[in-house]
Amino acid sequence: MSSNDFSKIISAFTVYKLLRDIVSPFMQTKAFKLGIIDANGNYIGDIDKLSPYDKLVIGIKKLINKVPDPPFQAKMRNISTSLALLGEEIKSMGGDKNDFIEKMNESLIKLGINNEGE
Repeated sequence: MSSNDFSKIISAFTVYKLLRDIVSPFMQTKAFKLGIIDANGNYIGDIDKLSPYDKLVIGIKKLINKVPDPPFQAKMRNISTSLALLGEEIKSMGGDKNDFIEKMNESLIKLGINNEGE
């Protein structure tokens, strides 16, 4: 495996982990288990115990919950549709949406992650 392939797999895994963490309920997060947030993502404990990544995920989840569009919220709670929406964003920036989704799915398969069944 070339270093370029390895880099792509790491990038795909990072995106997958972010999407997985965003679509999971607050009650499944480390922050909830540590008593730092409540079931709605509100801070109730010492946020200094959280990593910047955990704070980012909580912030994104709270933003999604504020969107007054239940169908959009439902889509963002599913990894496959989140990936598709991310592909749309890449397309809007001039990238190739289909190539992005294809490469992400290939990388997830290499990692042994089944994107279809979540």
